Formats: sequence, structure tokens, C-alpha cells
Amino acid sequence: MQRLKKEKNSNLSLDMNMKEPDYIVHRFDNIEMPLFFGHISKSLRAEGLCEDPHSDDPEIWVENRLGKRRKLNVLIEEICHAFFFDEPEYKVRKFSAELGKIIYNRFVKQGAIEQ
Repeated sequence: MQRLKKEKNSNLSLDMNMKEPDYIVHRFDNIEMPLFFGHISKSLRAEGLCEDPHSDDPEIWVENRLGKRRKLNVLIEEICHAFFFDEPEYKVRKFSAELGKIIYNRFVKQGAIEQ
């Protein structure tokens, strides 16, 4: 997971830039950020990416080949970056891990309290 400043010659898969977003994230300041689940190039060494919300075309990516629990945590982390872009990575990661653990154990895993 990393925050990304997109460059014109991005290492993201071309399909990622051409497909429709899976979801549109609406920030509190009316900035809309498309969210994509897809393949992120291994050269980026990331499971998720979030561009600066104030860049020209801000986008969020989550690697779609992750397991359910890991994908949930990465999604939470990237959405957190989208809303609080200037927070340090360690704070976002800790918050995401805690929230992901609660959501997964309570709602997702087999035998969860609320199905």
C-alpha cells in the first residue's frame, strides 16, 4: 500500500486505465475518486495505491488477486488514504488493520457473529 503520485508513463496495467471503475468514492470535499479492483504491476511492489486526491485525476487501486481478508484490509487502508492523505503510513496501516480485523471477525469469516 502506498500513496502514489501518478506520472504519464504509469506502470499500471493498461486494462486498469481503460476499464470502468468498480466504485466511486465520494470525499467530504466533493472530490470523487474512482476505485478499481484489478492487477497492479509487481514492479510497483504494492497491494493497493491511492493517488493524491488533489491531483488532476485521482484514483484508487486494490489488487484483485489478494485473499478476502487481505483485500478487505487493503481496501480500508486505501480509502483511509483517500480521505486523510497527509496522515503517515504507520497510522493509516494501524487503523486499517484494527478495523479490518473487527469487520472480518464479526461479519465475514465463517461462523461470524453477524452473517
